[in-house]
Amino acid sequence: MFVAGTALLTQSHSAEEQARALSDLDPARIDSVIVPGGARPGAPPESRAISSWLAKHHGSFSQVCSVCTGAFILASAGLLSGRRVTTHWNWTNELRRRCPEALVGLDPIYIEDGPIWTPAGVSAGIDMTLALIARDQGRHVAMAVARSLVVYMTRSGGQAQFSAPLEAQGGADTVFGELNGWILENLSERLDLEGLAARAGMSERTFRRRYREITGRSPMQAVDLFRVEAASQALVSGSRSIKQIARQVGCASESNLLHLFRRHYGVTPSEFRARFTPKNTSAAVRG
Repeated sequence: MFVAGTALLTQSHSAEEQARALSDLDPARIDSVIVPGGARPGAPPESRAISSWLAKHHGSFSQVCSVCTGAFILASAGLLSGRRVTTHWNWTNELRRRCPEALVGLDPIYIEDGPIWTPAGVSAGIDMTLALIARDQGRHVAMAVARSLVVYMTRSGGQAQFSAPLEAQGGADTVFGELNGWILENLSERLDLEGLAARAGMSERTFRRRYREITGRSPMQAVDLFRVEAASQALVSGSRSIKQIARQVGCASESNLLHLFRRHYGVTPSEFRARFTPKNTSAAVRG
């Protein structure tokens, strides 16, 4: 069911839908609310009406979800304070600015924190919705929906919004684009702050400060992220042992790789491989 501040005819590229007015709804009969976003997080009168309605009635619902920049409407309703949330990566800093009480994550596809569900972009909203279906109706129903949509039924909220290597390579024209490319090609080497600063032609202090200013991460956080993503790709695309993969991406031991995976994905390398290898996901992508 579509709702809006007032009853109106909503038109998309493929269909028209008559939206019901918020005033016509009985909150006690609503289980879940999903608030979609738009091209940018503005504050039109329609958004303010929905925010006010959510602030008043959210306690009646099993869960309140956003999609993409819909998180800003949840924030204006006061629903994100003290919660872990996410939104599209292009708007995470703006969400932090507007809602400093929220713990805004950049990397996850979606985050569930109690009754509040917040996915990253529009496609991440599909992942969130499949997770909701799996929880409420069972995995077999969610997989049937995934097959109908011809999408994967395997992306968990712990996966990243975008590829760190792709992000680094996409910035080849930036100050550190060339350095990031070199790091990606030399993950098995000893990569420390001193050596990276020397390669960038800067003092360690200046390098650390400039790298964080431009990328949003410290140099060593970036190295860890490149390593864990390279390891994740190796886990799902081959049969090498975890020990071999750890050595390949420059981790001193399996335990170091285990620590990285738990920190970035919330699972062990073995669990990641079991969950995301193609042989375990092919059933979900057959049309």
